[in-house]
Amino acid sequence: MGEAALQADTRVAAVGTLLVAVSLLAAGRASLPTNSGRTATTALQETDDTRLGQTLAPAVALHAGESGVVLLSRGPDALAARLTLAEHVLAAADRGVRVRVLPDELGSSAKHESLLGLDSHPTIEVRLYNPLTLRGARVILMTNSLASADTVPAHAGYGRYRKELLRMGVELYELKPSANATHTASLHAKGFAFDQRVLFIGSFNLDLSSANWNTEMGVVFESPELTKPMLERLEAKLGESAWRVELVPGPEHSTRLNWVSNADRETVEPECSFGRRFMVAVIGWLPVEGQLQ
Repeated sequence: MGEAALQADTRVAAVGTLLVAVSLLAAGRASLPTNSGRTATTALQETDDTRLGQTLAPAVALHAGESGVVLLSRGPDALAARLTLAEHVLAAADRGVRVRVLPDELGSSAKHESLLGLDSHPTIEVRLYNPLTLRGARVILMTNSLASADTVPAHAGYGRYRKELLRMGVELYELKPSANATHTASLHAKGFAFDQRVLFIGSFNLDLSSANWNTEMGVVFESPELTKPMLERLEAKLGESAWRVELVPGPEHSTRLNWVSNADRETVEPECSFGRRFMVAVIGWLPVEGQLQ
């Protein structure tokens, strides 16, 4: 392999490592090391004469004391933005720019090879953190219905927790395939909002693929101005875009699930064939939850 090709392969590997590091890395819950022995660093205070500072100066002058967020609703745009960011950050580090990467500690291992490899770069510093705490009494959960889910096993793994969630007071909604014009709606992106102030948007699934193999990513930001209107729009559409799952009394002191939409009430998982419901029931009986992906 020629030198140019080797450098290109090395750069691709490094960009991939950066993408992994800024994701919600997970290789099993692991304990974090102590903070002893690390070098204290602080952000630069005078940045007006830097390339980034000079580029952003006009926008900063127009919006003094504010920050900005741009929502990328199309998957290709979001992927392109992540790839571009990773490439530019790595290039800046190669030029000697100090770079600090702050991946969320949720499920991350401090000994993860990608983190260690990235941290070995002379101008890149990796610090793990976990800023999220759960507060508040009202919890609304929206996920795929069996009709909109793209994988039956994943729905079987989730389905066994529905009654427990409802007993805890969670308001549970499941997406209708008819939520889009082609009747093929299905959820993929993950979002969490706290107190109408803090919002997480990302791709991480609670499964083995996300934990061990996939490149996943997420962003947490505090913005009541963005979070509250977004939640209000989503909640206003719940009635038409999703079934509300309810827990109702069954025979002989048992309970069962109903799926409610406006005045309609279904007693079995709606818009699904018997075969699809049967597959969910069978998989739900098997001790394979740790293998569901």
